[in-house]
Amino acid sequence: MDDRLPTTGGRTMDDRQATGRRPTDDDDDYDYYDYYYYYYYYYYYFYYYYYYYYYYYYYFYYYYYYYYYYYNYYYYYYFHYYYYYYYYYY
Repeated sequence: MDDRLPTTGGRTMDDRQATGRRPTDDDDDYDYYDYYYYYYYYYYYFYYYYYYYYYYYYYFYYYYYYYYYYYNYYYYYYFHYYYYYYYYYY
């Protein structure tokens, strides 16, 4: 009797035992579970890196806004000072 399973990439019953998952006689359920786990893992992996990228994007935006704010702040006071300086000498 051939125990190779074409629907699982030719894995044998021994291979299925080695995966640590509960083997079952219903190959379709096993394949669905394996695919679901695989999909969920990569979805989580993608979401993690998306969150990581978003965090650094937010971090960069925060510091950009921070420096931009202080740039405006000093520029405003510089302009303010210049305005009063100009006004004073005018």
